[in-house]
Amino acid sequence: YLLNLIIENNPLEYIPNQVFKEQLTSKKNVSYLWAIIQNKQQHYCYKEKWEMSFYHYLPQGFVCREYIPFIINTISSWNHTNYIYLDSLERFFEIEPSLLEELLRIIVAKTEKGQSVFIQQSSFHYICLKLLETNIELVKTIYLHQDSIQSNFDCKRNILLAILVKDPRFLITYTNYVYINNTKKHRFGYDSMNLVWQINNIEIILEEVFDIIDKLQPYYLNDDYCNSFFCNIPDEFKKRAEDFLVSYCVKNYNNSNKINIVVDITRNTFKELYDKIILLFISLTQDEDLFSNVHWCVCDGMYSGDTIIGDIDVANWSHVMSVINQSKLGYKLIPIKNFVNTQIEYSLKSAEQERKRRFVSRW
Repeated sequence: YLLNLIIENNPLEYIPNQVFKEQLTSKKNVSYLWAIIQNKQQHYCYKEKWEMSFYHYLPQGFVCREYIPFIINTISSWNHTNYIYLDSLERFFEIEPSLLEELLRIIVAKTEKGQSVFIQQSSFHYICLKLLETNIELVKTIYLHQDSIQSNFDCKRNILLAILVKDPRFLITYTNYVYINNTKKHRFGYDSMNLVWQINNIEIILEEVFDIIDKLQPYYLNDDYCNSFFCNIPDEFKKRAEDFLVSYCVKNYNNSNKINIVVDITRNTFKELYDKIILLFISLTQDEDLFSNVHWCVCDGMYSGDTIIGDIDVANWSHVMSVINQSKLGYKLIPIKNFVNTQIEYSLKSAEQERKRRFVSRW
């Protein structure tokens, strides 16, 4: 049956997992099935997957160096978009410790040529355990490649954390890779990056990350990447995170783009810090132009059809004014208060116009 499938180029795209699992029980069967797989008359569909299945189900007593060159050839010939399970080759890595690195270099070369080879996540955990101590650079390269081609790679960022524990500056490399290559920025939501607070002195690195984003991307809208560092932070790290944002604001209050990063985070993710940042900012500068260039109020998000956006703007700017009124700077804040009042008046007019348009549209 297997020979017929090979002759017909495996039209069913069949992988004989069950056959190997049940029949690789004797030296005779092992030799016979291996000879079938290595049919030299023709190349057939999914030959490499047949070989990987054979390696996986080969009993321990038959694992030997004889297969090492074939394994290297299997990975070199791999041209499928399906996941590859490198941990299934663990017994061969024990025979030839350098084999894992050799296979990974082959995968790196393929990826750099534009041929995607997807490594299954359990395999990557295995790779990290094996190579983090001996060849972290190779692990980092593989991580960047796999993160860029797999939509659900390392969702909980456990692998990233393992790398950052060894080399915190990898966060800089990772950020540059994500933004310069424009790879899946939309994946950064919820609390996917709050793990960085488990790293000692990560504040120095995170400040560089913010500076990179300031240079690479105009900060007009909510940026999931920056927000993901501050979402659902465990209580034990909240004070550090707050101190970082406050410090970044103090250092960069005269740079509107950088302040917009902080304000966006406090508007969307670290909301309990929003009022404090407003008061801190106006204590550092009373310059109306600097204040007006910060996006204190942005109506992003989704709203029901009955929502009047102008009303939301009025509420938001009124809140900003109430916070400003808590300051004791007095007359120094008159230009900023005038600006905020202008925004409130504009929003009131906008809301009224929106109501009129809706009323007219009903008739």
